[in-house]
Amino acid sequence: MWKLAFVERSLGTFVAPVPSLVQYPSASTRQAVRSGCESYIVRMASTQTSAPAKLGYVIMYVPDVEKTVDWYSKAFGLSVRRIDDSRRWAEMETGFTTLAFTPLEQRETDITGGVKHPAEQHPRANIELNLLFPDLDATFKHVLQLGAKPVTMPEEKPWAQKAVYIEDLNGNIIRLGSEVAQ
Repeated sequence: MWKLAFVERSLGTFVAPVPSLVQYPSASTRQAVRSGCESYIVRMASTQTSAPAKLGYVIMYVPDVEKTVDWYSKAFGLSVRRIDDSRRWAEMETGFTTLAFTPLEQRETDITGGVKHPAEQHPRANIELNLLFPDLDATFKHVLQLGAKPVTMPEEKPWAQKAVYIEDLNGNIIRLGSEVAQ
């Protein structure tokens, strides 16, 4: 089964969204595109879905959902989308993807083998939460006033971004960054 994707011609080159999955067109098709066609169809391997995946949630397992929501709201200016009646699930607005909090121990963590508790003797988690801000320095100062612990100091990166790592109230390492300059 194949999924079809339109790929626009740009300055005589063919631009494809996922080159590793694309079957590039034949020489005759490329010539037809060069002759004036504005786009052509590229066959892509099926992912067994009708549309590409969209990241819906980043879920953090925390000791106290309400306390964490309060801290993230104050530290990062995030607004609460919803908190369920049990106070065991909360969602915060972050733009396209929802940041959610849920307890460390619950049915979902039990059936999937549990979650690691942040602790000094363990290395940091193998996933990173990266929040972007227009004024990173002001945000960094603000979260320190709210009790965040600095892991690094703000640093200019070679890819035109400034970034810093902090530890949140639950011991999670969070990366704060500026938008990457274009």
